[in-house]
Amino acid sequence: MPDVFSKENVPSYKRVDDHSIDPRHMRPDPDLNGRVRLPDIEKFKRDFLNPKIGQLQPITIKKVDGLPIIVDGVSRWRAALDITKAGQGPHGGVFKLKCSYFVGTPMECFIATIKANI
Repeated sequence: MPDVFSKENVPSYKRVDDHSIDPRHMRPDPDLNGRVRLPDIEKFKRDFLNPKIGQLQPITIKKVDGLPIIVDGVSRWRAALDITKAGQGPHGGVFKLKCSYFVGTPMECFIATIKANI
């Protein structure tokens, strides 16, 4: 991806790596998902499939035993998983999720989840 801004106009500009992962390769952390009732994901699915919208907010993941575990974004993951199972994603039927990597203790992960949902 080319630079969007020039260093001349925006001296603080820096591109960073994104993580893009097939939803079938990640799992939620049940200790961090505080939802009693699963929310409807149809709006996420519509947005994800709309090329003018897509996924606006990355999900937050941590690494456990070398695998991506969801800290925040279970509903977005569920939507991407449904799209992928239906073969409707833009990457050969897969809807790869944009992810932000989080490093922290279990308590810090819990706090991050709460803050993300306020």
